[in-house]
Amino acid sequence: MNIPNITGWLREIEYYIHNLMSGDNDTAFLVIEISGTEDFIQFLKDEKGVQLDFPLLTDRQKQLEERLRQEALEQNLELLENNETDGIQYLNMTLKGSSLEVAQSIESLLINIFGVNANTMLGFEMDV
Repeated sequence: MNIPNITGWLREIEYYIHNLMSGDNDTAFLVIEISGTEDFIQFLKDEKGVQLDFPLLTDRQKQLEERLRQEALEQNLELLENNETDGIQYLNMTLKGSSLEVAQSIESLLINIFGVNANTMLGFEMDV
């Protein structure tokens, strides 16, 4: 199921995470965009849960790196650096637990890294 960019809110994240985690597609992904900005965060289905896949490509993404690292420490999440063959560096974290627990971790990431709140419009794009 391909869901094109649909607008929504922070409270809807658990719905999308549940669909990502429960699907049969091993290449499933979810991208959450913060409306009105160039900011986004992407997730891949992982056998252990959901993998956050954060590229360090743009200046803005590089500026957010330290916040992401701090949030990983605060949530006690293992952060891995991944250098792809195309030269792009990614920061990866595996979020484990139920879809509700994973969604709560993602909400915290969005609030603490991007300044999202309950009134921030988000864009959801996924393929499950």
